[in-house]
Amino acid sequence: MESKPERFGGMITREQMEDALLREEIVADVARQLEKDFGMWGMAITFSHDISNAYEELYGQVFHHITELSARDTSILKNLLYQIDISAAKMLRQPINGTVEEELSHKIIERELQKVLLRRFYK
Repeated sequence: MESKPERFGGMITREQMEDALLREEIVADVARQLEKDFGMWGMAITFSHDISNAYEELYGQVFHHITELSARDTSILKNLLYQIDISAAKMLRQPINGTVEEELSHKIIERELQKVLLRRFYK
């Protein structure tokens, strides 16, 4: 029996997300979305447009901000997660790999990619 692809947000498979991260225009859109969402809270995200290292570059910055917020201002962290559309309570009920900050950072990038792909799909 063939297994079904893992879906995110009910519409996008992990394979589609991984393929999308190889396309420069999609990665640039994800970076812009991260810049916008974090910028609303006074946190800078910058992207060098090096596609080969895009995930690591963006993840490092997101992780830095999440770590800082979890240590000093959880109310802004909660508002940021709400704005990005991530339920921290729901996420924490699932098994995590690494620290909460690492998991949140991955989930944030994943969710921003979902938003970009959904916008492109319905455009």
